[in-house]
Amino acid sequence: MWVDLTGGVKEEYIDPYTKPEEFWKPLKRSRYPGNPFGYDYYMDWRERVKFYQESIGAYNEAVKAFNRGSTKYSYSQLESWSKNLDELEKDLATIYEPLGAVKNIEIYWD
Repeated sequence: MWVDLTGGVKEEYIDPYTKPEEFWKPLKRSRYPGNPFGYDYYMDWRERVKFYQESIGAYNEAVKAFNRGSTKYSYSQLESWSKNLDELEKDLATIYEPLGAVKNIEIYWD
């Protein structure tokens, strides 16, 4: 099943099974065990977005360190990390931030 009404509802997705600073490792795909149209799916998606944002920060720091001569990560690891970030961005589709709770609703009737 792969339904894309909002740009992001997918039963199979990239699973961030590792720490953000280890996202250069091979990608792992998982199938969502519950209802992909339920609220739990949304919360799981938000966690993957948070992981993506943390991974970008960790990647940028690793690149800065590499450019200063650090040998913690090899060039190929950084390249793999960059590709994984691109894949995860595609997998997440449109990333939007919640606007908060609705406080007022106005209904006009003709």
